[in-house]
Amino acid sequence: MKAGDWLYSRSLRDAVQVVEVTEAFGSVSVRVWHPSTERVAVVSTSDLGPAPQAHQADQLIASVAAARIADALASGALIAPTQSVVEPLPHQLRALSRCVASDSTRMLLADEVGLGKTIEAGLVITELALRGLVKRVLVVAPKGLVSQWQGELLHRFGEEFVALSSPKSEHSRAGGKTTFG
Repeated sequence: MKAGDWLYSRSLRDAVQVVEVTEAFGSVSVRVWHPSTERVAVVSTSDLGPAPQAHQADQLIASVAAARIADALASGALIAPTQSVVEPLPHQLRALSRCVASDSTRMLLADEVGLGKTIEAGLVITELALRGLVKRVLVVAPKGLVSQWQGELLHRFGEEFVALSSPKSEHSRAGGKTTFG
């Protein structure tokens, strides 16, 4: 048993991945990651058994997919267009390529009305997230379009954004009480 192995935990009633095996004072404890709860647990070796075959097949498929993504990233290919439900237009792909090729950590997408800034932004956010290059995203949109942006980014790219408003506008709506959304 070693780190990275997938086993079945009787106490957790699920497949777990071994994180670390520790031996101290003649006793062996195993730290495992439980994907269903996204938590690490410590179990004894007697609690662990072979992983179900189906889970091993899932791990093989996931490993192959990860290798394909790593290969695409190394070759400079854009991955985001294949991960969304949209079919980007050429000008949107050019905007995505420019953003990814840039070393800048801040980008501004500003086009004419109706040219697909939401799609461009979603593609850029997805691409940077897949590459592990984004921690925070701020979308500045006109007040009347905030819910439309939120809905489109969630529906088309699976990205959930929280709408923020200025303390001044919240102050006036809350009858003198300052709240932040």
